[in-house]
Amino acid sequence: AEDISSGYLPRVAMDGAGNALVMSARGNRPAGAVRAMRYSAASGTWGSVIDLVTDVTQLDSAPQIAMDAAGNAVAAWVAYTMVAPATVQAARFAATTGQWGGVITLDAPAQRLVDVAAGLAGEAVVAWSAADGRARASRYSLGNGTWNAAKDISAAGTGAELRDIGIDASGHAMATWIAADRRVYAARNDAPSDTWSAPTPISAAGVFVLHAQIAVHASGDASLVWGASLAGCPPSCDGAVQSSRWEPAPLAPAVTAVTAAPGTLTIGFAGPPTSDPTLAPTNYAYSLDGGATWSTRAPASPASPLVIGGLTDFVPYSLELRAINSG
Repeated sequence: AEDISSGYLPRVAMDGAGNALVMSARGNRPAGAVRAMRYSAASGTWGSVIDLVTDVTQLDSAPQIAMDAAGNAVAAWVAYTMVAPATVQAARFAATTGQWGGVITLDAPAQRLVDVAAGLAGEAVVAWSAADGRARASRYSLGNGTWNAAKDISAAGTGAELRDIGIDASGHAMATWIAADRRVYAARNDAPSDTWSAPTPISAAGVFVLHAQIAVHASGDASLVWGASLAGCPPSCDGAVQSSRWEPAPLAPAVTAVTAAPGTLTIGFAGPPTSDPTLAPTNYAYSLDGGATWSTRAPASPASPLVIGGLTDFVPYSLELRAINSG
């Protein structure tokens, strides 16, 4: 073990080359600061400590950091300073320059819960709990190098306690929190439009939830876990670990009619339901040999019916139909 900085509340992230960034706090008093340190895999040494913000009187939770494979990173924290209480702040580290950018304020006032996730392409999303009980978030876009204005994920007065956020390879994010009714909620952020889906309750009503965490795969699949009290068990006793999965792949369409004509089959179908309009089916693929081989509809269309030509009359075909979306 070696000393790399004075302080407490350390958090660490790593890039694809083994370089690391550490965030920490220095002193919970007017002389306090949010600090950053970088480890160089090439030299095997730690760089100098950098105070990203000073005059911090209080940090209620650890500064959070997320890093992409190329070494770009975003750090975020909730700080009480001499000039502003409970401010959500963030800073970005650029791998190309090896420098931290200026600290910006994303929101104020806020509560003590904040998290950050970084995508493979350098985009990042910071989410936090606002003082009026909302879950809120802001997205950093690598394409234009700017932060989007903070947006509400949940409504005011819901008592949202943000727990965790994850992001996939396309930059879509998933945030999860525990509300005043002690249920786990989740919402998804669409990267191109920076819009959030409506909050969805995941855990059952009447089950007391204390902790929750989400993991998001590069493909967009997500696994959410939480600790829940069992029936008749007070919150302080041992309960159950529960889980739910979210998948971007669409459900199966429903075939409603198949009409034969010389050399063709016309397939009527109903598209699968989706709770996220950005993941609605954009095309369909069909198989005539029970799923051994598939043909994608060309040109792409989500409309019914689907006409399949070039078939041989009086030959049996085993038809399967599947939806395709951006996920």
